[in-house]
Amino acid sequence: DLNLLTYLPESLGPNNKNINHYFDWSIEQVSEWLKFINLSNYVEAFAENEIDGSHLDELDRGALADLGVKKLGHKLTYERELKKVRRIFE
Repeated sequence: DLNLLTYLPESLGPNNKNINHYFDWSIEQVSEWLKFINLSNYVEAFAENEIDGSHLDELDRGALADLGVKKLGHKLTYERELKKVRRIFE
């Protein structure tokens, strides 16, 4: 069993009646997720570029670089954590 709280704050997960899928996350909720996965350095850039949940799957390494995510380790963290989010909402 997947422990949802390990991978996601409860407010962003499927137990929140207002969220059907991470595609529905607002810009503010994406910011909350970035903080949760220790990528808070990029909250401002994601918000300035109006990245919401509907955009997360489309962010490849080039797009992440455009958002200022230059370090490979940070890109790998983003990719790993997004895979976990996908599993939660399957």
